Amino acid sequence: MASSARITFDAGDCPLQGILWRRNNNTSGLGAVVMHPHPMMGGDMENNVVLACCDTLHATMQVAATLRFNFRKQEKPCVHDVAGAIAALQSLEEVIQVALVGYSYGAIATINFLLQRGTAAQQHDKPVVLSLLICPPLSVIPAQQSLKGLLELGEGGMKFVVAGSAADQFCSIESLKLFAESLGHDVRVKVVHGTDHFFHDPGPLAELAEFVEQSLAQLTGCKFVVGARVFIRGLQQIDDHNLNGKIGEVTSLDPPTGRWTV
Repeated sequence: MASSARITFDAGDCPLQGILWRRNNNTSGLGAVVMHPHPMMGGDMENNVVLACCDTLHATMQVAATLRFNFRKQEKPCVHDVAGAIAALQSLEEVIQVALVGYSYGAIATINFLLQRGTAAQQHDKPVVLSLLICPPLSVIPAQQSLKGLLELGEGGMKFVVAGSAADQFCSIESLKLFAESLGHDVRVKVVHGTDHFFHDPGPLAELAEFVEQSLAQLTGCKFVVGARVFIRGLQQIDDHNLNGKIGEVTSLDPPTGRWTV
């Protein structure tokens, strides 16, 4: 039986609030930190994209725990915030590896953390093995800032997934694809059409969630909890009946019917 609890964790000189979800079935697996948009512009851990990503992660058998949290309110992301969230997951006995899922400001926070502490995080006993960057606002990255460190992490085995929207106000499709290319040859890339940076409409949000789950399946060999309840806010609930109680690998989701293909 899964459980969720509000926690406080140490992020250097600033305690932060978060929601820790645990599968609680005595199975070891992946821990995922899920990070929200800009806190100075209304972003927080209740963001629609953050919640949709969490729902997808919770439906994945190999995900043992997730932590979404509120960044400290400042213009630029603080590396200590990300490091503290990772440490909170690494402290759990059931977590054996860590994934970072960053949306918007959260994607920049992920990039900054990896550039500064990625090597150590990759070499940890419970290493960071996957980074999923959603709508990174690349226009805010200084032109002189080198991203070569990300490529080196990829060469060392870290997996990268990049997703964006066709009408993103802060990152063009061309910029997104060039950024993905700079990370190496094995990067999964997705451009979701019919939406901008904010994914207000449920259709594009469902498409993004499907890409997240397919990426997890391909990169980590995850199998989804078929027969468990999955709910993407604003979309149709997927219940035990239309999943037929099976356990298997998810290959696709049909948004109109809310049915998984397994």
